[in-house]
Amino acid sequence: MRLAELLRLTAIGIAIMCWLDPPVVVAPQPPLPLGIAVVRSSMDERPASNTGADTIGSRTSAAAQRLVQLLGDDADARVHEMADPLRLPCDAQQPCVVVTGGAPIRVPADRRGHTSVVRVGEALTPNVAVTAVDVLATHSEAAGVARVLVSGSGMAGGRTRVRLTDGSAVIGEADHPWNGDGETTVSVPWWPIASGTRELAVEAVTEGVEERTLLDNDGRAFVDVADARWPVIIHERRPAWATTFVRRALEGDPRFSIDARTDVAPSVVASTSSSPGGLSDARLDPARVVIVGAPEALTADDVARLDRFVRHRGGAIVLVPDRPFAGPVGRLLAHRWRERLDDTASESGGLRASEWLVADGASSFDEPVAQSHAGPTVVSTPAGAGRVVVVGAMDAWRHRGADAGFERFWRTTVAGLARGAGANVAVDAEPRWSLPGEEVTVRVSGRTVRAWTERIATATLACGAVATMPIRLWPSNGQASFVGRVRPPVSGATCTVSARLAGLGEGRVVVQVTPGGRTSGPAVDANLDAVASRTGGLVVSEAGLDRLAEALRALRSDARTPEARHPMRSLWWFPLFAGCLAGEWWLRRRAGLR
Repeated sequence: MRLAELLRLTAIGIAIMCWLDPPVVVAPQPPLPLGIAVVRSSMDERPASNTGADTIGSRTSAAAQRLVQLLGDDADARVHEMADPLRLPCDAQQPCVVVTGGAPIRVPADRRGHTSVVRVGEALTPNVAVTAVDVLATHSEAAGVARVLVSGSGMAGGRTRVRLTDGSAVIGEADHPWNGDGETTVSVPWWPIASGTRELAVEAVTEGVEERTLLDNDGRAFVDVADARWPVIIHERRPAWATTFVRRALEGDPRFSIDARTDVAPSVVASTSSSPGGLSDARLDPARVVIVGAPEALTADDVARLDRFVRHRGGAIVLVPDRPFAGPVGRLLAHRWRERLDDTASESGGLRASEWLVADGASSFDEPVAQSHAGPTVVSTPAGAGRVVVVGAMDAWRHRGADAGFERFWRTTVAGLARGAGANVAVDAEPRWSLPGEEVTVRVSGRTVRAWTERIATATLACGAVATMPIRLWPSNGQASFVGRVRPPVSGATCTVSARLAGLGEGRVVVQVTPGGRTSGPAVDANLDAVASRTGGLVVSEAGLDRLAEALRALRSDARTPEARHPMRSLWWFPLFAGCLAGEWWLRRRAGLR
C-alpha cells in the first residue's frame, strides 16, 4: 500500500505543479548559425577517385551531410545547393562552409565572416587537365602565341597534343611529351583567321592513354585581334643611319603605319606623310610608339612633348642613339649610360654590334630586353602610363647580316610596345567570362597627350537580340577614366560593351555570359583560398571534416541570454500523471480496496 500512496502523492504533486506552472530561468549557449554551400557545376559528373563509381556531385552532398552530423546540436546548419555560384547562402558576417569539387565560384568582396572550404575528390591517374588559358592580343597580319597551363598525373612517357581552334578551324597545335607529373605551360603558336574579338577553344588530346575523365580537357579564352595598322612615328632631328635601317625594317611589316620625319637641314625636312611637322600634340595623339633617332639633338620642347606622350598618353618611346647621350634628352633617361667600344662585334638579344651603350644602376622595375657580358644594353623602363626603351647597340645597322635578326628584333620589339600602348580609348570588363546574373565592372579610360576637357563618356551593352542597355559611368581615378557596372540580362549570349569618349573616340570589349562560367578545366580557386585565409577559415579535404567541426564549435558565441522556460507545460507530464493514477488504482483493486 505504500507504493499506492506514493503514486497518489506523485499524481497530486504533478497536478499542483502544473497548476502553479513555475518558470525556470536558464542561459544556454546558442548554436552556431552556419550556412553550408554545396557548389554545383558541369564538373559534378567527373569521377571523384581512381577507384569506385562516386562522382564529384555525390561526394559533395555526402561531405555536407557528414559535417552536419558531426556538429549536431552545436550548430544550426543549413545546406544549400548552389546552382548559381554567385550568391553565397550566408550574409557578410555569418560563418560559411563551401563544399566544392573544383567548380568556379566568386566570393563577394565584402565577405568578412568565417569562411572555410572543403575540397572533394582526389587527383585522377592517369589524367590530363587544362587548368588555365592565356592568349595575348595580336594582329591579323601576325602569328600569336597561346600559353596553356596543363597538369598531368600518371602521364610519364605519354604525349599530349594541345589544339587551338576558332570555331571549326584549327589555328594552332603543339605537342608536349610528359617526363613526369605536375603542371607545365605549353606554348601554342597560332594564326588568326579574322579580326575583332575572337573566342578560341583549347583541347588537350592524349594519344595511347585512356584517361580517367575527359571533362577537364578543354578550355576557352577571348583574344582581341587588331586589323587596323598601329601608328608608329620615326622622328630624327638630324639624319642617322641607325634609324634609317630601323624604318626600312618596319616598313615591310603590314602591322605598322609609319610616319617618318627627318630634319635634313634647318629649312629642309624629309617626311613620309602630310601630318603636321615636328612633335606636335596632334601628331603624337594617335601614335602608339615613337622611335627617336639622334636623341642628343632633341630640343627641350621635344623632350617635354615626348614626356607627356609617355606619361599621360601611355605610349612608348624607343631611343636609338648612335653616340653617347647629351642634352635635354637626359630627362627621359632613368639610368646613366656608359660607352663601350669593342674590337669585334658581339651579339646581344638578336643584335650584333661593336659600339655599345651599357646601363648602370638598373632597378627591379626595369626590363632588360638584351644583356651583353658588360651589362644591360637594351632596357625597357616604365614611365608614368608608358615605357621608355633605350637600344644601346649603336652600330647594329652595320652588322645586320643575312639572317634577318635585325629585322626580327625591331618588328617584335615595336609590335609588343604598340600592343601594350593601346588605342586612344581603352575599354575593359571584369570578368570577361560572366556567370548569369553576375555584375560586370566596366572600365573606360582615355589616352591623350592633349588636355581633355570634354568629360562626356557614354557606354552601352548589346547582347544579341536583346535591346541595347545603357551603362551609367562614373568618374574614376585619372583625367579621362570612368567606371560602371552592369548585369547582362541573358544567359549563353555574347555581349558587346561599347564606350565613347567625346573628342577621343570609341572602343569596345566582348563579354561572354555562360552558365558554366568556365574558361578552362578545373577551377583554381585562388580567390576562395585567399578569402578563407583572410577570414580565419580552413581549407580541408574530406578527411579533415573532424578538424573543421572542432574549429566551427570554437566559433560559438559565449554571450548567453537568460530565458524563462516552463517545464510543466510539456505534454510528457500527462502520461506520467495518468500512469501514476492508473497504477495507484490497480494496486488498490488488487488489495481489495476501493
